[in-house]
Amino acid sequence: MYGIDRERALAYAIVLYAVAFLPKIALGIFIMTAGPHDFSFQAVRDLARRGSG
Repeated sequence: MYGIDRERALAYAIVLYAVAFLPKIALGIFIMTAGPHDFSFQAVRDLARRGSG
């Protein structure tokens, strides 16, 4: 549509997605592991096993 070939557009889209998404994931993992609260991967697993009811 804009005169950009498909391969270049796909590469740009993948890089843009990674730049936008990966820092959020990294920050979330950091907060879950180093945060000053009782929120951990184990707590999330326990909540998932118990369910919502």
